[in-house]
Amino acid sequence: MSSTPPPKKRKVLQTFRVEYTQEWPCMLKSHIGPNHAFCTVCSADISIGHSGHFDITSHIASAKHKKRGECSKQMSISSMFAAKGASAEDGHTNKVMYAEALMVDFIAQHNLSLLVANSLPELIKSMCPDSSIAKDSKCARSKSAAMTKELSKVVKESLVDRLKKGPFTISTDGSNDMEKSKLFPIVVRTSDSPKAHKMQNSCRKLIRDILVRFVVPAFGGGNVIEDVDYKSKYNLKHDKDLIIEEMSRVFIENKESNGLNEEKVKDFHKHVKLYFTTCTDYMIKNLPISDPFLKHLAVADPDMIPHSSSDSVRYFAQKFPVLTSETSLDTLLEEFSSLQSAHLPHTCEGSVRYPYPPGGPFADNLNGAAGYPGFNPAVAAVAIHSTTDHPAVSHGGAILSTAHSVPDSGNHVPKPENPSPVH
Repeated sequence: MSSTPPPKKRKVLQTFRVEYTQEWPCMLKSHIGPNHAFCTVCSADISIGHSGHFDITSHIASAKHKKRGECSKQMSISSMFAAKGASAEDGHTNKVMYAEALMVDFIAQHNLSLLVANSLPELIKSMCPDSSIAKDSKCARSKSAAMTKELSKVVKESLVDRLKKGPFTISTDGSNDMEKSKLFPIVVRTSDSPKAHKMQNSCRKLIRDILVRFVVPAFGGGNVIEDVDYKSKYNLKHDKDLIIEEMSRVFIENKESNGLNEEKVKDFHKHVKLYFTTCTDYMIKNLPISDPFLKHLAVADPDMIPHSSSDSVRYFAQKFPVLTSETSLDTLLEEFSSLQSAHLPHTCEGSVRYPYPPGGPFADNLNGAAGYPGFNPAVAAVAIHSTTDHPAVSHGGAILSTAHSVPDSGNHVPKPENPSPVH
């Protein structure tokens, strides 16, 4: 008589539950299967099919998990980027980290491939073999990519904060790709500290600095530039009074020993005057010294306020009606007249900053509080708007403004397309 063994019980394996992650945030669903869990602390998959909850509890209590947990608590972002063998408080370590950040910023600023980071540190070490900072710098592609991602957040937050507080312009343009997908980068332009209101005086000073080199003081010193006849031989300095390099002057004084005759010396001075005259012609023709917009914009210059005219206030009120949307033209003129009679400190900022510094662009000296509530924002708005949009300022005074672009990560100074040699 044969007997059959009893049937075996079907073994049921435990599966991963969402409640496990809620109880232990380090436990996630494993890609191996439903009978496993992934521990983010240990970076390992553990089997939970036998007893589920108890398997996870046993793993959490294991020595391996506790050791990994202590290491992750002590690990910080700065320690990941620090040179080996150096503490976070070490000044040398901070210098190394700063150098690495500068290199990453350079790569992003010039839109270079991150593959450059694999060879650039070694190139710097070869160029600067005595530098301990270059020697300890270890920033290849992977580390540069991680730093770029984090630094871009800081740059973007800073740019967005500036856009919230001041005027800006946005432009975009499609790429030249022939495929179905195209790139449309967004470029944002804003101004931190415009100085367009000082541009015309700076241009006139540049021309005057040339005039005083070859025009007699009675004609080139205090007269209006447009009225100076610098081409008349009666208004030019004598040859010996021309402002030339001292070495050249000494060489001419010893003309006999240097093989110079009187004719060559006269020819030299003739060409010096011709050079100065040509430079002056070029600057007067190309610099916006007569631009009416910049002329009236001097009303924003603290040094020129006492010499400015109320016509400048009327000029901008008519050109930009928005300036009188919250205040009247009469109020602007009254505050302007009051400001002219006030004593402006010598430490007054030469640039109209936006947002306004404490006390505004022009502070009320009676109580130190922000004065001229109508004139202050009007001046700042006009100065900043003119820096970014006025064609004369954009071409001739590009060095007087600051531009920012996205996704670029640095503060850059735009260059004119056809830079003038007199700059």
